[in-house]
Amino acid sequence: MSVFSYSSNLIATSISTFFFGVYAVQAIRCSEIIWRKSRSKEKRQWYLIFTHVVLIIVVTMRSITALYTTIQPALDGLYIQYLPWNPISVLVDSLWTVAVLVSDSFLTYRTYIVWGRKVSVVVISCALVITNFVTAVLSVVALGSEERALSNIVKYIDTTEARTRLFATVSASLNVLNTALISFRIWRVRRQTASMRIGSSDTIKSLLSILIESAAVYTAVCIAQIICLVRQEWLLVVFTDVQTTIIGIVFSSIIINVAQGTAFGDGGSAEQNNMTTTSGGSRFTWPRPRKTRHPSSIMVPVDVEINMETVVDRGSDLPGDSEGDTKRNTEDKYSSSIGLPQESV
Repeated sequence: MSVFSYSSNLIATSISTFFFGVYAVQAIRCSEIIWRKSRSKEKRQWYLIFTHVVLIIVVTMRSITALYTTIQPALDGLYIQYLPWNPISVLVDSLWTVAVLVSDSFLTYRTYIVWGRKVSVVVISCALVITNFVTAVLSVVALGSEERALSNIVKYIDTTEARTRLFATVSASLNVLNTALISFRIWRVRRQTASMRIGSSDTIKSLLSILIESAAVYTAVCIAQIICLVRQEWLLVVFTDVQTTIIGIVFSSIIINVAQGTAFGDGGSAEQNNMTTTSGGSRFTWPRPRKTRHPSSIMVPVDVEINMETVVDRGSDLPGDSEGDTKRNTEDKYSSSIGLPQESV
């Protein structure tokens, strides 16, 4: 960002501030849903809580700090940007780096969940995550090296640009891979279960679901950032500033779906929980009933006792009535045969 003008930073910060407003609304809704879920005595998904809290801190701090670095020079009447090795500039870039690392790790874990917790599917993704952590540290260290910048500014710029480009390239490759894996998995399962669904499927709704679940919007921003980075376009500043808030918006949407149980692989409303893919093919598994904490709502076998009684019409049991005498004698004989005491007359 240091090679671009102050006006570029002003435009980028303005757009990023707009998206931060959108993220703030999404973050509040996400917090409410997570809070209600945590009070429902269900098993807490700590990776959702951790990711949400970290994103709130990082995205907010980055937006405020970037806004300060843009407004303060204008207030001073300088209309210049801070030097890249300035501590506040290093802080802004470090927060962007942390946001990217958190989002990449979260999306990799989501890929692992969507694919039925198969480790073999995310081996490459995990390797790219580790590589990205290493390149992120090297990039921040190179950016904050003031001595190198003052001794040889050309070498400093070349080093920081090369490491930043490497970090962005690895991150973009990781997101393209995870997005492709998640999209393919959802498309494949829905295609296999198409004949089992009742009613017609909504194509637009299915497409939006895939775009949200796979974080396709964030991946598109990463690709655009790489293109601008290679061509040294001033839009690089815009995509870099917007990327942090886009991360907050996209991954808050995923967290909301997972917390509500509507995400692929985490709920009961979709057909993904009914399909188990194996090496030998696919099989359909009926969903298991959910557990409830109310014992009264659980259906259990109940012992039922049936008592059989013989009712005799006493109204016709009159002296001289042969039919009444016959019924009484029959009842007495039956009681004697099963060992019951006879009724005294």
